[in-house]
Amino acid sequence: MGDPGDRRWYRDAFGPVCAAFWTALIPDERVADEARFLAGVLAAPAGARLLDVPCGAGRQARALGRLGFVVDGVDITAAMLAAGGGAVAGVTLRQGDLTALDARDTPDSEARYGGAYCWGNSFGYVSDEESRAFLRAVARALQPGARFVLDAAAVAENVLAAFQPRTELERDGFRFLAERRYDLAASTMQIHYRIERAGDVDEFDARQAVYTAAELLRMARDAGFAVESLHGGIAGEPAAHGRPLIAVFRRERR
Repeated sequence: MGDPGDRRWYRDAFGPVCAAFWTALIPDERVADEARFLAGVLAAPAGARLLDVPCGAGRQARALGRLGFVVDGVDITAAMLAAGGGAVAGVTLRQGDLTALDARDTPDSEARYGGAYCWGNSFGYVSDEESRAFLRAVARALQPGARFVLDAAAVAENVLAAFQPRTELERDGFRFLAERRYDLAASTMQIHYRIERAGDVDEFDARQAVYTAAELLRMARDAGFAVESLHGGIAGEPAAHGRPLIAVFRRERR
């Protein structure tokens, strides 16, 4: 298994087969439930502008658009942006890197967004310094008191409770393989992915930082957030050992 030494591995990793697999893996009903959960915990007023970063295929963004929000989605991968479906009024998706949110997302004069979220366990793809910078950029983009939701299934309390070195499955014509190695010195998972459908293959090496819940909360506080609530799922599950972490933060009024 290769080692993803390039800290920008995610820029070229997610090809069309991978994008189609991840999109097909989550049913529309689940996406709609996630959007309703996000709308509830963000507690943004009707018609508020939200930031979805990285947005992947933009499925949650579209679902929130159908609920009446204006949503700006940003993702680095063209294949993911093309995989999510048709246009929805009020929803804009564009290509961009979470490590370089530009002036449209982090204006100096006036905060733009009434809420933001990072969904789909993509936090931790980059270095610690870049993750901290990302949180600061999101905080700058939010209006004072607005909320930010961070979906962190790879939190240490969840990953290490049932670490799986290898996962294989076949579904809807896809063959999926993930081989994982935990790097103790770096607190990261090194993951080799292979996704195949009808002879087409996407194969790449990934790096996923594994933070404890306490580390994530400290990073968020350092970026200007206060903790609003912690969840272990979208159906009311409390945050707990062996569950993913969904953290809801509030931009402090500084």
